Amino acid sequence: MSKRNLINLILLAVVGALVLIVAYEPGIETKSNPKLATIDKNSISKITVERTGQQTVTLAKADSGWSMQEPYKISANKIKAESLLTLVEQESFAQYPLKDQNVKPYGLDIPRASITFNDKDRFDFGGNEPLNKRRYVRYNDNLYVINDTFYYQLMSPVTTFVNHKVLPDNDNITKLVLPDFSLTLQDAKWELAPKQDGVSNDRANELVENWRLSHAMNISEYNGKSDKKQAAVYLDNSDTPIIFHIMIENDSVFLGRADLGIKYEIVKDKGFELLKLPAKLDVPVTEPTDNPDQSK
Repeated sequence: MSKRNLINLILLAVVGALVLIVAYEPGIETKSNPKLATIDKNSISKITVERTGQQTVTLAKADSGWSMQEPYKISANKIKAESLLTLVEQESFAQYPLKDQNVKPYGLDIPRASITFNDKDRFDFGGNEPLNKRRYVRYNDNLYVINDTFYYQLMSPVTTFVNHKVLPDNDNITKLVLPDFSLTLQDAKWELAPKQDGVSNDRANELVENWRLSHAMNISEYNGKSDKKQAAVYLDNSDTPIIFHIMIENDSVFLGRADLGIKYEIVKDKGFELLKLPAKLDVPVTEPTDNPDQSK
């Protein structure tokens, strides 16, 4: 190797070492930005979301999970509720005192949205800062700057906060009234009306289980006006059934709840499984043979 090539290799190694020192700064701790708040999210049992031009959403946590208190009294979407708790863990890129200051330049004179935890910790969402388009947030008379993604979670339609499961988790069906027939649980067996020959209890159980496990792929608002067929589901904890309006459109079955003003959209095949008894399985019967060797 020539002397010139050796010098070039040494210089290249030195440059590489300098690059590593600049990039990783050994011995210097990298400081991360602080969190928006020091609230323990596990201590939060109530969430109130207020948005300009939309209904207020109130969610409450109990031993059975999250439920919606406003605007509907129904089981809440657990994933959606718990995603709201992550606000306290959002990275804050800047913090400024706001006491006695004009908040209008930050869009906080009329907040676009607000979220309150446990009726005491309130976070107001204003406009965007011009440089990085991050969101201004007011909390405890301080101005914070956070990434803008959380704001759009708050602005979701009310129905996205509703549990996509059609029926409550822990309630058992005792009676099912469908357009063409009904099933009533009597002495651990299902009675079908009008009666049909050859309908086993297993087929009835499968239909009831389809209802119990049914999930919507989408939930939207419903005006409650329908002259369509209905389904009534009786549960063991109530004498009043849940009434669903049945609507079939395009590739979906819709189950509308006029009492709540919402409707569940279910894939057509799964929707039809809620409206009829499962098909009878015809199991082929093999005739016995006197010669066991014939089966080989």
